[in-house]
Amino acid sequence: MTLRHLVWRLREEFYPERHPYDDLTGCDTSGMVHRRRLGPDAEDYQPIDPDVFRAALAHIEEDLSRFTFVDVGCGKGRALLLAEEYDFCKIVGVEFSQRLAKIAVANAARIGSRRIFVACADAREFQYPSEPMLVFLYNPFSGEIFRSVMQRLARSANALYIVYVNPLHADVISAEARMKLIARDDWCAIWKCGARGSAP
Repeated sequence: MTLRHLVWRLREEFYPERHPYDDLTGCDTSGMVHRRRLGPDAEDYQPIDPDVFRAALAHIEEDLSRFTFVDVGCGKGRALLLAEEYDFCKIVGVEFSQRLAKIAVANAARIGSRRIFVACADAREFQYPSEPMLVFLYNPFSGEIFRSVMQRLARSANALYIVYVNPLHADVISAEARMKLIARDDWCAIWKCGARGSAP
């Protein structure tokens, strides 16, 4: 790593330029956190661009009011805050880093959300909701962890969407027989799985 890159990394983590979304909401979701500071097999924390998030969810033409939104590796919680713009019945964040989970909780409180719940937990051990889910991922961890998480999600008996931005491990999802790729663009890929015993 060059000195210039190191300085950029430090600035992005400790003195990040505030994103316009944070100026608008008063929240703290800006900056990056290097994966080495987040734990083994983690990827860098980087918040989702609001326009990319909205474009990804625009691919889903279904009433979202019966779905729970679950952001796996939610970081500081920007995707959770953006999910407030939709009619999800619940909004759940799963984050391994205690530091980032606390920031996500504070951000949810700052906007007065009554739907957002943040669990500081390992995504491989988290008890995912039994109701229909829309699972959101912004490339939060390695392929090995991803496979473990998918094994848990694949056992879900209810309807499931997976919205995966920067889908570096898309093959892990596609390997599940019940998952059907329904949309893909320059930023993300989306899969759908119907309840057991029904067509996907």
